[in-house]
Amino acid sequence: TGGVRCEKFSSLLKKKGFEDVYQLEGGVISYGQNPQTQGALWDGQMYVFDQRIAVLVNQTEHIIVGKDHFDQTPCERYINCSNPQCNKQILCHEYNEHKYLGACCQNCRLNLRNRYLLKQKKQQLEQNKK
Repeated sequence: TGGVRCEKFSSLLKKKGFEDVYQLEGGVISYGQNPQTQGALWDGQMYVFDQRIAVLVNQTEHIIVGKDHFDQTPCERYINCSNPQCNKQILCHEYNEHKYLGACCQNCRLNLRNRYLLKQKKQQLEQNKK
């Protein structure tokens, strides 16, 4: 991204003995926004550490490299596990989110604090009041 994490990681790689360590001037985002390159050599999205979660870089071809946590089909939709004690981020299609109750594993699906189930229960109670 061209941020402080890149600076720290590149210096760590150099300390570990890697010699051919380079950074893109302006970061990956600038590479994607450059009218000449349009991020053409970048596959997939770039993970970012804010509410966007992931951003497109390649402006010439949209290539999905991520795979759904459950069925391994191409996917780039992130969700957090519905168990607040886990909260693991996984790639998951909407249909699998519903099928697996928004949880990354069986233990998380059965957790009493499963946010997906609590939301469903709340919606049912609201509908029953009508």
